[in-house]
Amino acid sequence: MLTPRRLGLIAVVSLAACLAGCGPAPRSVAVVRTWADLRSQPAIDLEGGIKVRLGLEADACPRHGGVLLYCLADGYTPPATFEGPDNFLGPIQVFMTDSSGASTMPGHVSRQTRENRLWQTNVLYAMPVLSGQAGGVRLDIRDCRGRTIAAAAVARCDLEAAPWLPLTLKSIGTIPAAKEGEAPTPTADMILTANAPAVPAWNPMEPLPFDKPVFVARRPPARGMERRPARSPADPLPTLLPAAAKAMAGGPTAVAAATSLRLRAEGTTLVLESDAAIPVTLPDATLLAGVLVNGRAFVPERGRTFALGIGRKVEFGKSVRIRLEPDLAALGAKSGDRIAIQLLYCPNGWSWAGEGPPMHTAASGEDPLPRLTNRVEFTAP
Repeated sequence: MLTPRRLGLIAVVSLAACLAGCGPAPRSVAVVRTWADLRSQPAIDLEGGIKVRLGLEADACPRHGGVLLYCLADGYTPPATFEGPDNFLGPIQVFMTDSSGASTMPGHVSRQTRENRLWQTNVLYAMPVLSGQAGGVRLDIRDCRGRTIAAAAVARCDLEAAPWLPLTLKSIGTIPAAKEGEAPTPTADMILTANAPAVPAWNPMEPLPFDKPVFVARRPPARGMERRPARSPADPLPTLLPAAAKAMAGGPTAVAAATSLRLRAEGTTLVLESDAAIPVTLPDATLLAGVLVNGRAFVPERGRTFALGIGRKVEFGKSVRIRLEPDLAALGAKSGDRIAIQLLYCPNGWSWAGEGPPMHTAASGEDPLPRLTNRVEFTAP
């Protein structure tokens, strides 16, 4: 029997359910190109006085590609250490669902962010969203309590990007110094073959070095980070791949005009030189190769994936020699063909461009933005 007391309880429960369902609708996430675009997005209020502004590099990407999801946070200081799900983007969480409805389950990570700085305003975080299946990816963006605050979708278009391929490491050693007092040159024996496409990895819990971060006085800034000035509103936002690396398969490919990384070919030996120190003992974990065979971008039909073994000492230097062994059969090439190669340096390591967890392999603590070398060419032996 519905007594007045029970009717009252039903009314209270119904009102609570109605109010819960009448909360603010999730914000949509717009495509942004510049700092002004991102700063003009409406702020989303989080607990503790934190405000975030969200944006996408693009709402569609080709096969083998991806885009960045941006989070510009105010009033948030990241923890010195973090242990938990790997889908945090600064103070928010991002859940991804593919076209079949399957969700990408977050992994578990333990990371240490830079303790030598205080970040509180205009803190930029970025997370890759990879093209995945043909139907694209849907994003459910939530606050720390699990409440949805925004939603977005990234479609996969019919175009195919010219892929960036990891190199397979055979061995690594050193060449004695040519002159007394000079450091020996690290030398890697590597195979250029039909590995699966990859993209630069990004650490979504690590603030990107922009907009005059406030340094803790007792410690110097991390290597390379102090060189980043504040950004003007018209400056472009960082992108998953440098602009010159976004070529389409079968089409013309751009070449970086000026770079702090220089590549030269001595036959099939590549010499990579850098203005700043790089981890020269991890070429397989930090370098991707864009390959052209007789002027056309090489796209593997069924790329090979593998697990990296990084159980070796990390040493930094400004030069590394790569003795390259081109797998002509896998590349669809023959002796006498022209093979051109351009390297993409990924300070945070790389991730497979298809499905699967990202491989944050390097985490070198330097400027995290990927950088291109010039292109060189050699004749297949």
